[in-house]
Amino acid sequence: MAAKSERMTILVESDMKSRVNQLAAQLDISAGELLRRAFESYDPNPDDDQDLAIIAKELEGFKDRTTAKLDTALSKMASIQANFNAIDAARSAQ
Repeated sequence: MAAKSERMTILVESDMKSRVNQLAAQLDISAGELLRRAFESYDPNPDDDQDLAIIAKELEGFKDRTTAKLDTALSKMASIQANFNAIDAARSAQ
């Protein structure tokens, strides 16, 4: 046996009402059905802050590794540039 439906009135700003109605029309469902589906799929996760902290820690490590690799690359480039400068100086001296 299906649960008895009850009417519920909610207040939204006019632009939100327009967006809800537009999306419902695109999906070929009623605005009420759209809101019911949205409500049923909504899953507030209290672990979001913990997940974000883990991601932030990973990104910090990534940043540190990337910075170290860039520093190594810049050092190698400086060494190559010094070699080119020495070759140019030797050619100029001839």
